[in-house]
Amino acid sequence: MHHNVVWGNYSGIRLNTPSNFNLIYNNTTYSNGNVGYWGSNFQTDMYGDRIFNNIFTTAFTLPGTHAEGNNITSGTNPLFADSATYNFRLQAASPAINAGVVIPGITDGYIGSAPDIGAYEYGGTDWMAGHNFTTPPDPIFENYSVLYDNIVKQSGLENGIISPWVTTHSGTAASVSDARSCSKSVRLGTGEDGIKQVLTGLSPNTSYLCTAWVKAETGAQVQIGVNGFGGTDVTATSASTSWTMVSIPFTTGAGVTSATVYAYKPSGGTYVYVDDFGVIEQ
Repeated sequence: MHHNVVWGNYSGIRLNTPSNFNLIYNNTTYSNGNVGYWGSNFQTDMYGDRIFNNIFTTAFTLPGTHAEGNNITSGTNPLFADSATYNFRLQAASPAINAGVVIPGITDGYIGSAPDIGAYEYGGTDWMAGHNFTTPPDPIFENYSVLYDNIVKQSGLENGIISPWVTTHSGTAASVSDARSCSKSVRLGTGEDGIKQVLTGLSPNTSYLCTAWVKAETGAQVQIGVNGFGGTDVTATSASTSWTMVSIPFTTGAGVTSATVYAYKPSGGTYVYVDDFGVIEQ
């Protein structure tokens, strides 16, 4: 979510928990709750969320499991051109100018020594925020990858099918409604069972972090692992009977641009469940 202007509503940006791997860059919010969050379960889970280069005109508090920086908050006047007429471009003396962090793919083409904070780049291409019912926008939707994006496909396992994951071993993995978040997870069967996914487009000699949420019925255990990345296979095993996040760092080898992430259940015991996978560059 980047380069939006939001004003006059209850929450400028809403991130209900659990809220993972959302990238919030270069937005301007005015006279609203800025970044709001609420959740009845996993109320502090905003792991993987990154909030940078935004102008927030009122105070906000987040649970601290996210990453943030280079934001202007209620303690600093951003010096808008004319907020009374909803002109949230920057004055020449604005503290937002040249105060942002470079984010490849998001702040490309900035003017000056660094990107500006907020939705408008001072001296950059002008644009008008708000609706236009006469000539509505006609966006082109496309896949887009930026740094810190979660590169696992169907990471939340919400589609009601396994694909693009592939079943392994007994092949009895099934989509079920016992979910960590939203409505679906994948259950691995009572025998030896598993799912896997090959990730492509990785960078060689680069550190990544794989995370997943797991839960096991009494007497069972589940293993999350990564292999095929040009290094020694890495795994993490859990027998927790409540939803628990496991984390696995790995580093791709020279010339290696892919890796396989998987969930595996040994034979014996009852069911295990997996949900909310993530792989991001560190």
